[in-house]
Amino acid sequence: MTTMTTPTDSTPVPTLGEQVRGAVAASAASRRFSDPEVEYIHATAQSLLRAGRMDKALSMLVVCVLYRPHNSKYLMSLGMCHRRLHNDHQALQAFAMATAMDPMNYDAALQVGECLLRLRRVDESRKVLGALVECAKQVEQAARPAARAKVLLELAGAA
Repeated sequence: MTTMTTPTDSTPVPTLGEQVRGAVAASAASRRFSDPEVEYIHATAQSLLRAGRMDKALSMLVVCVLYRPHNSKYLMSLGMCHRRLHNDHQALQAFAMATAMDPMNYDAALQVGECLLRLRRVDESRKVLGALVECAKQVEQAARPAARAKVLLELAGAA
């Protein structure tokens, strides 16, 4: 700890930087949330989403993703909130990150395809949705999202 002393007193006085660091470290905002606390925040955000309070839910979901950025469940929830707010670019980013964090999250892949369609990026959407349909031929868990992907591909073909 680098300290300064006053000419009349030999008691060390913390520098301004040390004072700021100490204040930030002592603040409640800087503490880390435990897994159960983040899960509670997520559950509360889900309740707010169901109640149509997307603005409040969004704030809470951002906290979840900040504290657990590798959790695809929180990224999916964030993406769904953005979709409901018609923030399609942000939704696409959240769903793409969820897919990157968990390549077996076929619902996230489906949401990527849907967002691309909403953004009128039809060719990209066809690739994602087509890959999901092909994947379902070998992976049973992909069957439900792939069924929706087939419908979206038909719609994209008509566009």
